[in-house]
This record gives sequence, structure tokens and C-alpha cells, in this order.
Amino acid sequence: MRTLLIFILFPLLIFSCNQQHSYQLENVDIIKIDDSIPQDENIVSVIKPYRDSLELIMNEVIGRNKSTIRSVKPESPLSSFVADLVLKAGKEFLIRQHADEHPVISVINVRGLRAPLPAGDVTIRNAFEVMPFENQMVAVKLNGKQIETLFNHIASIDGDGISGASFTLIEDRAEKIKIHNQKPNPNSLYWVITSDYLAAGGDHYNIFQQSEQIITSRKTIRDLIIDHIKMLNKNGEIIEPDNTVRITVKQ
Repeated sequence: MRTLLIFILFPLLIFSCNQQHSYQLENVDIIKIDDSIPQDENIVSVIKPYRDSLELIMNEVIGRNKSTIRSVKPESPLSSFVADLVLKAGKEFLIRQHADEHPVISVINVRGLRAPLPAGDVTIRNAFEVMPFENQMVAVKLNGKQIETLFNHIASIDGDGISGASFTLIEDRAEKIKIHNQKPNPNSLYWVITSDYLAAGGDHYNIFQQSEQIITSRKTIRDLIIDHIKMLNKNGEIIEPDNTVRITVKQ
């Protein structure tokens, strides 16, 4: 009898789970959330220990900055600083991955750096403000022709953060492209260290989607920034971006 009951109920259960229901919205109330609504002290007391712990983490001083550095196009101290540290981390990552040996450069989008890095004490909160996204570091393999396409795109958007490379921006074209002071060889291969956002075609970096190989790390760009600043601080150094000109603009 029990087996028969299960046999009967099982199809009914499946049928009821698969039924499609339609709903109609009859009315809408807009509730404004502002300071006029009193806090729920019970909820505040529950959240407080977590908020206090988070505040301690976010306010941790990880280094010192000589002066406020900002990110603007075509290049700037902040975009160069981040591109340089990403290049360094990317080279170390490729070694750990036993990747093919090719010249390595880095590209970081200026629009992704959302706040200046302030003068004086630099905290973890500041790093989150600079890079609020969870973008991961990736290594993209391109050939020499694709490298030229890459830099022409960078020129067309008035520049971005680069390291290990340089070019002259004339109108919306990249000329005199150099990879570690050498002209790109169309038949050679190169590694470009960048974010997974750009590697997926973000900001119209479509050339990355034509790559021969992409290796993804588990490190976010923000983590790399934090680690690098901590390393400088441990060595008794302050943040001083390398202001070597990478993009020369000619009218």
C-alpha cells in the first residue's frame, strides 16, 4: 500500500513543481530610506562587532606616500605606479607557471583607478578606493602584429597605464612603439599582464580575445597594490612612482 501511495504521489509532486504560475503587481509603495527612519538598535548591536572589526582592517596603515598621486590620461603617476607593480608581479607569476619566455609588458586601464592615492599614511581603505573592483591579474600572449593593434587601440582612447613599453601618440595612432626599447617583431610573441576585465574585451580591448593563450592568476589587482605598498613599507621606502615618459604626445 505504501509503495502504491508513493507511486501515485510522486508524479503529482513533479507535476506541481513544474506548474507555471503568473503573478500580477497590483500596487507599489515607495518607501524613502533616510535619516528620518530611526535605527533598529537590536540590528545595530548585532552588526557592530563586525563593523568594528572591518573598520580596524580598513584603517590599517600599510605604507606612506610622498605626495598625492592621481590617474589621468594619457598617463599619470598613479597609472604608471600600478602598471609597474603589475608588471613586476606578472613576471614572477609567469616564472611560477613555467610559462614560455617572451618579453613582458603590462597594460592597466586608467578608468579602473577610481580615486587618488593620498599623501601621508596609506591605508587598506585607500587601496579599495583606488581599485574597488575584484579584477584579477592575467597574462595574455600576443604576437607582434597584435601588439601593434593593441597600442593603436590605446592611442585611440588617449592612452592608458603601460609598463615595459613606450610609444608616440599622434592624433589617434601609436607610432614608434617600443617593447623594452625594441621595435615589436611581427613574428615574435609577447606577454601582456593586465586585468581579466580587459582580457575579456572590456573598454573595447577586443584584441585580447584573439590571443593565443591567457593564463589567469588568483590575485586581484587590488591585492597586488596592497602587497607592493606593504613591501615598500617593510623595506623602509615610501611610494615614489617612476615618472619615466611612456607615452609621448605629439599634436
